[in-house]
Amino acid sequence: RSLEHNRVMYEVGCPWRGDPDDDCLLPADTYPHAAMDGLSNLMLYFLDSVQNILDEHGAPEAGTRSVYNEAQDPRERSEEVHGHKERMDLLFSNVDLRFVKLAFDGDLFIGTGHVMELFKNETAAVMNQVHMEFQLLYCIYIVQVLFVFYCWLFLRTMKMAHCEAAKAKSFVGMIPMHALDKKEATKIKEFFTEPSSS
Repeated sequence: RSLEHNRVMYEVGCPWRGDPDDDCLLPADTYPHAAMDGLSNLMLYFLDSVQNILDEHGAPEAGTRSVYNEAQDPRERSEEVHGHKERMDLLFSNVDLRFVKLAFDGDLFIGTGHVMELFKNETAAVMNQVHMEFQLLYCIYIVQVLFVFYCWLFLRTMKMAHCEAAKAKSFVGMIPMHALDKKEATKIKEFFTEPSSS
């Protein structure tokens, strides 16, 4: 859970503006205090305003239909839009309409972009952490394989050395020492005897 995300969404202030001394006020003819309690509160104001606009000025349910799910010629996939010039004044006199219009290039747009940037940074940090842990696990695996291999090689070499020592002992045991003179017997004895440290 990102502390920065929670600060932007729920704490008092408007950190997406980038100025800690900002009073977070919106134009007085809309909802001036909507951005003072975090982006979550601003979003609630926006959703309420949109709902108010639809309730007051939206088309009646019976007069709306979606043409985008119907099979038709792509060149004909459009609807006629009729403007009501007498309603143009509402864009300037209705508080909700002014607020929604302001949101698309104001605090809501900038704040949402700031949160999306936080999500991207958090995702990148998590992926980097996962990548690093995978590399660590791979290194541990390689070290384990090498350790097992060298242990096996060491044990095999020791076993071969013991076998060769047993063969040499057997060979020496078959030498007819009584048939050798004193000089030859001394040389054989010196070969198989560790030199004494003096």
